[in-house]
Amino acid sequence: MRILIVEDEAISALALQFLVERLGHEVVASVDTGEAAVERAGSAQPDLVLMDTRLRSAMNGVEAANRIWSEHRVRSVFVSAHGGAELAADYRGAEPFLSLVKPVMDDELAAVLERVETP
Repeated sequence: MRILIVEDEAISALALQFLVERLGHEVVASVDTGEAAVERAGSAQPDLVLMDTRLRSAMNGVEAANRIWSEHRVRSVFVSAHGGAELAADYRGAEPFLSLVKPVMDDELAAVLERVETP
């Protein structure tokens, strides 16, 4: 599976890339803004986006995921450091395919990727 990582913290982006590749998938790009995510989703043609919900850019992860879906029909899995009510607030106005809470563990990511691959 070809995956686009959208994460504005370099360490978290590298950790996700390492996990994705260790699980046998390809990282087609890693970007740190919502705007770059929308552009890269068009040019890199990923199968899935791992999207941080809170980005330090004008466009947050929820907005970027919605645009990527509407323009490119690529699903996003939201990744957030927040849980519970904070996490639900992050998703307001979006329908994520699935979500993960940071720090992302190998088995959790593997389960999500397997679920995405299974139609």
